[in-house]
Amino acid sequence: MKSEKWHKAAAAYLLLQSLAVAGWWMVLFIQPQWRLYFRPASAPDAVLLAFVLPDLVFVVGAALGAAWNFMQHPKAALLPLSLHTGGVVYATLFCIAQWAFSGEAVAGAIFMTPCAVISSVILGKLCREK
Repeated sequence: MKSEKWHKAAAAYLLLQSLAVAGWWMVLFIQPQWRLYFRPASAPDAVLLAFVLPDLVFVVGAALGAAWNFMQHPKAALLPLSLHTGGVVYATLFCIAQWAFSGEAVAGAIFMTPCAVISSVILGKLCREK
């Protein structure tokens, strides 16, 4: 894939992921009953809602910053993309562990794993560029 096309594809993916995560949080605030799919039944809503600020900063904000930089100066995307990927991987591992220990809340692990993998692949590809 030509460099410019891959940068546009990465920017589009990061923008889409940002919008999806922001939309997901809106749904969780508008439809609180959906929270049960993303936290164990024995855990209070606060366990899930504690992730709203980190998600907005690292998953949404840093991805938007990386997407913008991919379109302007791709090498400048390295820092926000690294912050984004680290945040996504951390949240994904939390979701997987939560599911592994409780046997519940599998939706978080299912939705977050592809995000962590794709963001990591994009970061790896950017790091290999000259």
